[in-house]
Amino acid sequence: MPAPFSDMVIRAGPLFRAYRDIQCRETHSTGRFGFRLARIVRQLPTNLPVIEVRAQYPDILLLLADGTILHIELQSRFSHDDLLRFGDYSWAAYRKYKAQVITIILYGPEVISIPASGLDGGAHVVSMTSILLSQPDGAVVTARLLAKVAAGAALDGADRVDLALAVLMHHTRPLAEVVRDLAPVVEALPASERSAMLGSIVGLSYYYLQEDDARAILEALKMANVLEKLVEEGIAKGRMEGRAEALRALVSLKFGAVPPALDERITRADLSELERLFARAVTAERIEAI
Repeated sequence: MPAPFSDMVIRAGPLFRAYRDIQCRETHSTGRFGFRLARIVRQLPTNLPVIEVRAQYPDILLLLADGTILHIELQSRFSHDDLLRFGDYSWAAYRKYKAQVITIILYGPEVISIPASGLDGGAHVVSMTSILLSQPDGAVVTARLLAKVAAGAALDGADRVDLALAVLMHHTRPLAEVVRDLAPVVEALPASERSAMLGSIVGLSYYYLQEDDARAILEALKMANVLEKLVEEGIAKGRMEGRAEALRALVSLKFGAVPPALDERITRADLSELERLFARAVTAERIEAI
């Protein structure tokens, strides 16, 4: 039985590392976004050759258990040129792996209507599935998550997806207030998952939202003492994996796979260096700037 798409998102990109121990459970539910795909086997390299004989990097490529390739793109706006680029990625992935490619595009809150989801070039036809993160009611999702935590219920895969994407949903209140409300939900996660979830929330904010909104979200997390608590827990245990994983999650979301050299820097960094690297990653437009 294929796993729901919510599990796919949980294990993709920055959350792939953080939730690698979460299995894609067989379920009869339709999942958070109504997709049913085979479970993920592993993440694939995203450097793909295209016609111009140069490297191109899709956001996420995942090998599924049925042999198909799941190609996920994160987009803040819609552009026809982007569809052409995604078509190039899909065809390049097919050429490299000789497997069917499923392309799903996650559009941020500024995209409020379903854009074109495919290309028909005659001999070359590419179909894509669009998910509009602006459609879910953020207030309803936030209330549901808070009620579940208040009742002492465990958060499942779909809840984790909602938590990671909550700031990108439709809200009538300032996002900083929403984030402060969601802080107890983050703290309800297992300690080993909190830092990666925070990294994902911050990273998604800077990827999809205006910089002022993203900075307000980061400040709200600091005011809620969620980040500080994670650091204190890490120091108390003689570890700094929490901040390092948050940094890896942010880099992975913005730029794809963490290069080995940068990963080694993160591994060797002390707390102050991790803070500096995180600050650079938040504002960097190229991975080389970190």
